[in-house]
Amino acid sequence: MLLLLALVACRGDGKDAVCDLTSLVAERPADGADPVSRSASLVLAANAPLGDVDIQVQADGVDLDGDVVIDGSWVSWTPRGMMPADAQVEWTADSCGVTAAGGFTTGSLGDTVDAAALQGQSWALDLDRATWLEPPGGQILLGQVFGGDLLLGVQASSGATLDLIGGAAEEVEPGWIQQDPCIPTFDFDAVDFGNNPYISVGPTTLELDFEGVPVVLSQVYLGGVFVDGGAGIEDASLQAEIDARDVAGSLGGTADQLCDLVESYFGIECIACSTDAEPLCLALDIQEIPGTLVPGLQVVPNPDPQECDQGDPRPEG
Repeated sequence: MLLLLALVACRGDGKDAVCDLTSLVAERPADGADPVSRSASLVLAANAPLGDVDIQVQADGVDLDGDVVIDGSWVSWTPRGMMPADAQVEWTADSCGVTAAGGFTTGSLGDTVDAAALQGQSWALDLDRATWLEPPGGQILLGQVFGGDLLLGVQASSGATLDLIGGAAEEVEPGWIQQDPCIPTFDFDAVDFGNNPYISVGPTTLELDFEGVPVVLSQVYLGGVFVDGGAGIEDASLQAEIDARDVAGSLGGTADQLCDLVESYFGIECIACSTDAEPLCLALDIQEIPGTLVPGLQVVPNPDPQECDQGDPRPEG
């Protein structure tokens, strides 16, 4: 793991240069990151202006060509062409004989997408066709809450960031879905898209509502990769925790009773919560969620659908 980068701000009177060593304060991709876009740039930042920096990069032991740009206290290395898929990439950065090193793993998919073209588009993530790892049998227990399609939309794109929004889908007729106006949407903070075509959200908190029962998801992580120019999302995943204390009160019981009930009927044990280590949380881990572009559909903010308290306003037909 990269701890220090001793890079150089060189100064002098034209004779012998003097090197100031300075510590690394940021880097991208993070050391050990997996997966990383096959076209991603390596970016290092120091807390002082940099002099000459020699960066060497190898993928599975083979040298990669790239372009180095130094801009004040930042230095970047950008590959000439895409890096190999599923490759272990190792890099070194050398200045004045002092070397730092790190590494990451490229993904199997690597064609970048036009970030601007994603704006206003929405994808349906099919949770019914996903692989449920946690809790065991979770699709039976939580399928009514998390089953069907989860909509993921891009409200805005700056190229470097994506502003994402999530919502629920309803099937109007076979092959035709729309946003369910009776389910609150949830907004994400803008996420870094420097690892294009990969996206990663979290940790964050989402508040859902299931038939009047509030369901709070904490430690939420959502990831995936855009494929075919944005026509689909592959390898999407969703991880989160559900704190029994946030749900039990609405059901007229205690968190301990809810955990006992879940274990008795479904064989699912509550785990230690990340917040305070109390064994009162359910882990949610859904992998391999397929995502499909929904042409013409744009998820619109609807955080408080009060109109659904007075009957169901969904259009007929």
